Amino acid sequence: MNRPRMQMFSKTDRVLAAIDGKPEGALTPSLEQQLTLTLIDLPPSQPRKYFNPIKLAQLEASVAEQGILEPMLVRPKPNGRYELVVGERRFRVATSLQLSKVPVIVKELTDTEALEVALVENLQREDLNPVEELEGIVHLISLKLAISQAAVVSLLHRMLNEHKNLVNSSVTVKGESPSNSNATVRVKQILSAIGITNWLSFVSNRLPLLTLPQEVLEALRQGQLEYTKAKIIARIADPDKRQQVLAQAIAEGLSLSQIRQLIAPLLPSKPSSSGFKAKVTQILQQLKKADLDSDKKQQVNEYLDRIQQLLET
Repeated sequence: MNRPRMQMFSKTDRVLAAIDGKPEGALTPSLEQQLTLTLIDLPPSQPRKYFNPIKLAQLEASVAEQGILEPMLVRPKPNGRYELVVGERRFRVATSLQLSKVPVIVKELTDTEALEVALVENLQREDLNPVEELEGIVHLISLKLAISQAAVVSLLHRMLNEHKNLVNSSVTVKGESPSNSNATVRVKQILSAIGITNWLSFVSNRLPLLTLPQEVLEALRQGQLEYTKAKIIARIADPDKRQQVLAQAIAEGLSLSQIRQLIAPLLPSKPSSSGFKAKVTQILQQLKKADLDSDKKQQVNEYLDRIQQLLET
């Protein structure tokens, strides 16, 4: 009979404690045990959607030789079975190899807690692509702040705008229950806990991912394309031409400079910007001097969010 053995705190345990502001002493060590593989069910949905087939094959070869070295995390179900929380790659490999028993850690978790753990665990993975990382972080923040993911995106845009002195910091996000200042502190705390110390760089560089065309976003999600190349290809307005360039860039492994040369004839020529710049400067000066009531501030914020999203595309 296999005896359960005490485990040290995992990185995920520490991250979740840091997010909630709990000391490590408040954590409970986990127990590892062996569990029959056929008693484990996959959850209805998992934060991670794409698994690299090459890396799956590499993991299968490793498990076939050494076994599963890191236990999966499961939670008990009322019917005597268990639901997988963390370790889908290991579960897939174990199923493929027809293993009878696998190492697991069993934890009582609510639906929300299980999702939080799965999100944080995925965010620790080195092979996570930028799209999965951003989607996971937005989802995690939405759970911790109890607001929608759309409200999280709006909040991140607002934080960025406030940093640039374009938005008054006293304005709250539409549909958000906590005050904007409290929400901003929590967002920075969550990002710091998962290893993102420069929130401004993260928001500036990663948030535009959400505005990429769907086919470009999917190529990026599957690791077929780097983010810098994806942003350039996304500038092509014609969907058919954009798809052609995307396919060619992936098939031929085009460099960034080659993609720039390829799409140059497909981009519209830039109009004279002297009058446009003067108008922008004038509006900014008026905004800084204006004494707006709360309703008008909200309207201005909504327009700024739309301008921000437009510029990112």
